[in-house]
Amino acid sequence: MADSEVLLRWRNDPLTRQNSHSTAVVDEATHKAWLANSLSTPNRVIFIGEAEGIPVGTVRCDWSEGLVGYLSWTVAPEWRGQGYGTELVRGIIAAFTDREFRAEIKAKNIPSLVIARRTGMCQIGQRDGVTFWQYTSHSHEKRERRNINSRHIPGRLRAFEMKTNEPKCT
Repeated sequence: MADSEVLLRWRNDPLTRQNSHSTAVVDEATHKAWLANSLSTPNRVIFIGEAEGIPVGTVRCDWSEGLVGYLSWTVAPEWRGQGYGTELVRGIIAAFTDREFRAEIKAKNIPSLVIARRTGMCQIGQRDGVTFWQYTSHSHEKRERRNINSRHIPGRLRAFEMKTNEPKCT
């Protein structure tokens, strides 16, 4: 749980809280209990993306029955606006090519809406200020290598990949 402190700092960032489904500040004890539980949950995977060895963001994937992964992501405040969120989500999608992914994003969370669209997700609905997004493998495009790595807690992934073209949503 070496990454607990940085994950808590990102979680409690005011903009992260504003765009989260749960907006309350999380105390350290609650966060450590959540993280310990998350790491022992077989259907949950947490990745931390790094650029040149520096943590830049995180993506959580909760696997449902079947092959559907529900994604949630956060970019470190000091790294926002530089494309890392898009690369992090693309990396997860590239690592699990046979899976379908979904995300629920607040309609006012413009940066995450842009990430969803740039990673090939299509909006499939909206209700009560929340948009629903889906990515399926049939919308894959050719990918190219990028110099960004992901740390799975406690494992490691190789390089993330970056999608070169955005798919058309129907």
